[in-house]
Amino acid sequence: MNRIAFVVLLFSVPGVAWSQDAPANDASPAPAPTEKTTEKAPPVKAVPPAVKAKIEKSLKKTPPVKLVPAALEVATDGPANLEPKAVAKPAPNSGVNLSGYVRARYGAVLDGEGNPDFVGLNDGFFLDNARLTLDADRGRAHLRIAIDGAVDRRVARNTAQGQVDVGLKDAYIAYELADEVDVVIGQFKPPFDAEEQQATLDMTFISRAVESRGVHGTEGYNVDGLSVDRQAGIMLRGDLLAGDDTALRWALAATNGSGANRPTNDNDRLAYAGRIAYELGAFALGGAVNFNELTNGTPPDLLVDERLSIAADLAAGMVVAGIAVDFAAQFIRRETTSQDVPEEPKTVGQGYHASIGFGKGAVYLAYRFATLDPTSAFDTPDSATQATLDADAVTYHTIGFNWVPSDAPCGLKVNYTMTGEQAPRELSNDRLDILVQAGF
Repeated sequence: MNRIAFVVLLFSVPGVAWSQDAPANDASPAPAPTEKTTEKAPPVKAVPPAVKAKIEKSLKKTPPVKLVPAALEVATDGPANLEPKAVAKPAPNSGVNLSGYVRARYGAVLDGEGNPDFVGLNDGFFLDNARLTLDADRGRAHLRIAIDGAVDRRVARNTAQGQVDVGLKDAYIAYELADEVDVVIGQFKPPFDAEEQQATLDMTFISRAVESRGVHGTEGYNVDGLSVDRQAGIMLRGDLLAGDDTALRWALAATNGSGANRPTNDNDRLAYAGRIAYELGAFALGGAVNFNELTNGTPPDLLVDERLSIAADLAAGMVVAGIAVDFAAQFIRRETTSQDVPEEPKTVGQGYHASIGFGKGAVYLAYRFATLDPTSAFDTPDSATQATLDADAVTYHTIGFNWVPSDAPCGLKVNYTMTGEQAPRELSNDRLDILVQAGF
């Protein structure tokens, strides 16, 4: 009950505060009164009293202020897999908007003999998202608070034990410093890989590519992806071209580097991220870099790892014979170097994906090849450890079918993923996912 009361209070108080402070000029102004004149007006045809009263009544009406739903997450009008544009200059006192979405899924791992206990024994229904987002604008300032009621919290890796919980996603203030230049402070997605930047409802597939998200839950041997989690910090972003058909979007961020919803930084050093993307019509090319000094362990046994990550991405779209054709690709590489144990070898993880899709009307078909090798380069004198790390890459082939009518708030997505682990860690864990999503 305390959690429910908190969520209700969180979303009711800002709306009251922003709306009460807004001046009355949000509504369309009433027509200005006619100036008096001493000149004799020309004769006009008499208007019946009933008609005259009706006209005067209609002129006095002013349209009511509307609560307009905001875009689901971040609306994009360019190619997929690109970070959102800089916040456009809002109308003065434009009010408070509420939006959200739900994504419910049935998932089944088509398991066979020899799988470990945590793989393929938990087929059933999953709640992937229950997102509620509040956006508020006042002059050049924009505020966003986003909460998800379906955060998957596992008690440990490679287990089905855990719970679905409520968690904070975004909480930031964006302020327009100049045309096409914003400053953002709070908790947000750092500007890194394009796969993670795209809005959830706009994703072609049910889940993001494996090099970004990793292997979760009961899908296989759990491993972290190479994307960067939400962080608390500050970010500058903008567009150097801001043309009708071209854009050169950039973003620079300094964050704690300790992850989302953490009360403090993990050390006294900041993490840094930067991204730039060029867009020309339906073509886009982007690149990003992230640097973080991450502290692990418990006091007094603390160890610092230095992480340097790079990403590159490409997206293109065209229409051929009335059929939309889209292509996207991404590459991520991360190097981890121990600062406190010089003899510890450097670890290199990398992955990539390429996808192609065809759509006409509400129907969309797509295929994605994706791979992740969390230890593509790692040298150790322990032969057993070396053999394990040399065989921990995963490869996914995903076929997708989407039915998302433009005139309906809901849609259907079906994915079949053929998985491949390296020998001797092979699993029988091909996966079928059926998802229904709806937003407002």
